[in-house]
Amino acid sequence: MDLAAKLFWVPWLALVVGLAFALAGWLGARFPRLAPAGWKRWVIRGDVALILLPLAWVGWRDSIAQLTEGSYRCVVCGRSELQVAFCGLRLHTKVRESGDAYSARFAEVLPSAHAHAWSPSGCILSGEGVFCHYDVGYEWFRDLPRLADAAAADELVREANGLDDRALFDLRLDFAHEVSFARGGEPLDAAFASWRARRAERRPIELEVWARTQDFQPIPGVWFVGLERGAETEAFAQRADERGVATLRASERSVLRLEVWDRERERCLLDEDVYVLARGRAYHFAIDSR
Repeated sequence: MDLAAKLFWVPWLALVVGLAFALAGWLGARFPRLAPAGWKRWVIRGDVALILLPLAWVGWRDSIAQLTEGSYRCVVCGRSELQVAFCGLRLHTKVRESGDAYSARFAEVLPSAHAHAWSPSGCILSGEGVFCHYDVGYEWFRDLPRLADAAAADELVREANGLDDRALFDLRLDFAHEVSFARGGEPLDAAFASWRARRAERRPIELEVWARTQDFQPIPGVWFVGLERGAETEAFAQRADERGVATLRASERSVLRLEVWDRERERCLLDEDVYVLARGRAYHFAIDSR
C-alpha cells in the first residue's frame, strides 16, 4: 500500500512536467520576442513546473483516497483475500483462506456457481484513513463444517442463502455470539443444539424500527408491515410516530420480511429481511421517500 501510494506520484509529476513544457512552448509561440533562449528557457520551464506542483499534490491526494488495501471475505463461500484496489479495480490479491473446506462440505447446499460477494473483514486502509470492520463470517465458516448434526447445518446454510445482507450479517453475528464465543466449556455441538432450541422457542420480544431519509431525517406516518418467516401468523402492521419510530413485536431470533409503506401514495418504500436479535436491537432504515 505504501509503495503503491508513492508510485501514484509518477503520473501526476509527469502531467505537471508535460504541462510546464506545453505552456512554456505556447508562450514562446505566442510571444516570440519574449521567448528566452538557451538555459533561460529551462529556467522558465522549471518555474512553470513549480507553479503547477500543487496540481500534482491535489491529484495525488485524490488518487490515493481511491486506493484501498485490506482483508475481504466472500459471504457465500468464505474465501478470504488481502486486496489492493483502486476505484474498485483489484490491482493485487493474496489468498488468506481458500474457503475450500466450507465449499466442499456444503457443496450440495451452496449455489453451484457464484461470483464472489466480497465484504470487508478487518481493517481497510485508504488515503482517507483506516476503517475497521468485524469479520462476522469467520466463526460461521470455521465452525459449521465441524458440526456433527449435518442435517441441521445444511438447513441453516439453506436459510442463510435466501437472506438479505442485513439479516445474513445478524444471523451470523448471533451464531458467533451464542455458539462460537459463548459456549465456555460446552462442546461445539452442544452449544449449537442449545442455540437451535432457543430459536425454535420463538419467544416474543419487542424491537424498535426507525424510518429515516438518506440524510437521517425522520419519516413520520409510514407503516411497517411484516411477516415472520416460518410462523403460522398473519402479517402485522404498525404506524410510525412523529419521530419515524414504531415498536414491533416479533419472535426472538426469527426472520421478518419487513416492508415500509407510504399509505397515502400506496407505495412500498422498502422491502427487506430482518433477523431479530435477542438483545433488543433498534433497526434503522435509510429510505428514499421521494
